[in-house]
Amino acid sequence: MKINHLIHRLFLTHLALVALLAAGCSPTGTNDAIPSGMRVLSQAELEKALLPSGDEKAVLVNFWATWCKPCLKEMPELVALREEWEAKGVRVQTVAIDVQIPQGKVRTADDIVAFMQKRKLVIPVISPAEKSLFALSEKYGLNGGIPVTLVIDSEGEIVARHEGSGTRKVFERMIERAL
Repeated sequence: MKINHLIHRLFLTHLALVALLAAGCSPTGTNDAIPSGMRVLSQAELEKALLPSGDEKAVLVNFWATWCKPCLKEMPELVALREEWEAKGVRVQTVAIDVQIPQGKVRTADDIVAFMQKRKLVIPVISPAEKSLFALSEKYGLNGGIPVTLVIDSEGEIVARHEGSGTRKVFERMIERAL
């Protein structure tokens, strides 16, 4: 138990340090010309963006990164899921936590947008501002492994969680828990 806690803390510390080194490297604001809708948000903005709004019944939130192979494997499933479930009041929202740990490089919002455009991934994506990454990891339990997918119901409660690459069937079962 102590070893797991130590590994978790080391991972989060490393993540925070890499993010701090990248401070000032990522643009902020919205780029409306990007079909993926990439936005870099503060912690408060991010938390609000992950909650259902208006007539939405739920939000399926997927935490991913461009360097994560299991994340990329499930991305087409998420795009297809979005197309089907949006009309039913369920938003599919991705959150890029794109710290390039293996090479020690942090990807900027522009890098992530280019990555998504190249692969024709038209799906909403937001990213935490560098200062928010540690708090985001703590709040949503991103303790070293992505992808992580959550479903947040209309009351703002996390009603389903899946760690690792998921399939459309897995995601649909998660959504059904919120409806």
